[in-house]
Amino acid sequence: MAYNDIVVATKNYLKTISIDQGVNEYPYRDLSWLRNSSPITYSSFSSHFNSFVFISQDGHAYNAQFDGEWRGHCLHSPPNHATVSSFNEQFSLISIGFIDGKVVNYSLRPNKQSPVQSHKFPEKPSVGCVKQLSWTHDGYALAVAYEKAWSIISVYGRVLVPTSDDMLSFIPNSSQRTHKFQDRHIWGSSNICWGAQSLELYLLSKHSDYSHQIFIIPFAKSAVTTQHSPDNTRYAFLQMSDKLLVYRGADQSDLSVINPESDVWESIKIPLAYLGSQSPIKYSSISSDGKFIAVAGQKGLAHYSTKSQNWKLFSSEVDGQSFSVSGGMVWFNHILIASVVTNTNTYQLRLYSRDQELSSRLLLHTENIPSRILVTSLFENALLVYTADNTIHHFLITPTQDTVALTLANIISFQGLVSNPTRVRGMSWMIPPSQRKLGNPVDDLTIATIIFLIDGKLVLLRPRRIAQDQVKYDMQVLSDGIEYYWTHLNGIGALENSLWGVDGGGIRLWLDALTLTQSEREKTRINSSSTVQIVKESVRIELDFYPLSVLMDKGILIGVDHEASLRSNLPFVIYRIHTNTHLFLHHTIRFYLTRGLLKEAVQFANNYSDLIYFPHTLEILLHSVLEEEADDVQSTVLLPLVVEFLDHWECALQVVVGCARKTEMSRWRYLFDVVGAPRELFEKCLKTHQLKTASSYLLVLHHLEQLEGTDDAFKLLHKALIESDLVLSKEIIRFLHSIDPSGFYMQKTMELIESLTSTLPANMTNDPPNGLSQLDEEDEGLPLERSYSARRREGLGITVEEE
Repeated sequence: MAYNDIVVATKNYLKTISIDQGVNEYPYRDLSWLRNSSPITYSSFSSHFNSFVFISQDGHAYNAQFDGEWRGHCLHSPPNHATVSSFNEQFSLISIGFIDGKVVNYSLRPNKQSPVQSHKFPEKPSVGCVKQLSWTHDGYALAVAYEKAWSIISVYGRVLVPTSDDMLSFIPNSSQRTHKFQDRHIWGSSNICWGAQSLELYLLSKHSDYSHQIFIIPFAKSAVTTQHSPDNTRYAFLQMSDKLLVYRGADQSDLSVINPESDVWESIKIPLAYLGSQSPIKYSSISSDGKFIAVAGQKGLAHYSTKSQNWKLFSSEVDGQSFSVSGGMVWFNHILIASVVTNTNTYQLRLYSRDQELSSRLLLHTENIPSRILVTSLFENALLVYTADNTIHHFLITPTQDTVALTLANIISFQGLVSNPTRVRGMSWMIPPSQRKLGNPVDDLTIATIIFLIDGKLVLLRPRRIAQDQVKYDMQVLSDGIEYYWTHLNGIGALENSLWGVDGGGIRLWLDALTLTQSEREKTRINSSSTVQIVKESVRIELDFYPLSVLMDKGILIGVDHEASLRSNLPFVIYRIHTNTHLFLHHTIRFYLTRGLLKEAVQFANNYSDLIYFPHTLEILLHSVLEEEADDVQSTVLLPLVVEFLDHWECALQVVVGCARKTEMSRWRYLFDVVGAPRELFEKCLKTHQLKTASSYLLVLHHLEQLEGTDDAFKLLHKALIESDLVLSKEIIRFLHSIDPSGFYMQKTMELIESLTSTLPANMTNDPPNGLSQLDEEDEGLPLERSYSARRREGLGITVEEE
């Protein structure tokens, strides 16, 4: 079928209208694959796959092709009626919406094979039927218009924007308030679509008086969706229609990183001089140190320095219009390497210096490439270029005195391994440590493990040399449903050569994708034809936000989620991007402990023991294991090994009591049966001068009714007074006052203080005798805010603020 043909579905016919052949009619009764000859009421078409999806009046969904005659098959049959459909060409998916609010995705297969069901998005019957589906141009997100709401969902199921009806419960139920509220789109949209480069969402809202309004909502997207390169995945790097956002939390203190209220985003405006003529921006790239940024629109490019805060554009309009970026851009120190296609359809790698003006006359190097460039990745001084002829070109970058040399080191074809090169969205490699330290860099490509992200499949290719100049690859599909991934070749400890995949629910972590056991090496050596599939997922991390990057040295995952705010005095919704963090250390430690690898767990954790929130990480580990085992008698008993692991750290006593105070008392018996009696731990705290921790154990003993009168409290108070810990002393005095309102314990306290008066600081003896006034003053100074976050309470991403 020619792409300028028209397909029309009428009550009884499927018609094709073309310039050459005129009008051809195909009666429904003659289409054997169309059940019940039910009329077609909705259709969608993909020019990339030359494929249609038809929805019939009785709720069936069909996939069909036309090559002179119609061929098709049924994808779905009632009772659940299909309503709409949409193609995701970037991920090879067909999405079908249903009358009950469900969305089901089907994977398109090569050679005209029938699509198969891939995954479903959660249904929500309260929002009504699906009215429209619209995928972003890059295929990473789906906008869903329901009868009574709208929502945004990532390609493999992460809810990026919850259904808008969640906000309705926060709008006062009064006709006057509802009438004044202007953002009518939250009650539903009859149509929905994305703007240029999917950075603006257009919603068509229908009012009760049958009038219509169009709402435009701006969005930000990860730069990884424009270019899947190692540096872009290293940073939380967002692109909007007119600016870029770069996360700078990695440069902050540990506490600032884990504080979600910290403003750690740098906003960089894209110059209007470039946007005005070259919008929309197709590619964004950041350097490994975060100092340089480049963007590319329809033609040309521009780059920026965070130090000077200056953009550089082509001074000559002819130069800027002579090429377009195709395949991405990467930074090597201050050198920008751009893969371009010229106006004469020549494919090139061009090297620009940030220190010089942007001009074709000042190019450091130009390298012609025989085929269209699809993906570029940079690893230290190695440049990998993947082209449309299914080939990887490996270049070595060598700085010279005056310029930079780009030398072709190797070329490998992946014919027979990758069926469709245009489906490759990401590419990287992992080189064995021995090769990196001692090997010849020219041989790296033939020794490295290659990683491809093909549609949603994360594929590992392991090389085996079968001749002096021939390499065969063993393929393993690590996972399906991956949206993007990170590799960390220089990770900390066991995280060196780690592989992180982002799917619809969270993170999948492979700790060392290069690990081979001795038996597997022997198997490969003896049987050259064997396919060794040995890389297994190590850790699964569930997240309640969308991850953007990992701060390896801080043990933290960084991401964002959507937040919608409503104010009682404003008639519209305020949308925000909210930064979120998640510690990954306890997941990795637990992985080792589950396998009985105590030594490895200690070695890994030791890399992070200096972090200020390291005790909190251990507390999360203990708490998660305790809850599982105390509530489920069938679970694997891991708590004793966790406690043995905690004993390697000075903060172990603090971690145990912190966990106890944050969990239900019904679990205390199981916990203290393993870690030891609370009284023994209390005495241990006194001996090791961990007085603050001992005060927490004092509360535990009180709740367990194991206090020996007031001796324990007075013993701790005595030590606190001796060590001049005034704050702790007052807390203990307050505790004694709370358990004995009669004042008897307070009298004994005063006697103790008087007996130690000569050894106490002068400022302490001047305090009021009950020792409570300072604490009371601090309590009275605490602000009381009349606001609450529904996201914390219900996970809806909605904040309501009262005036």
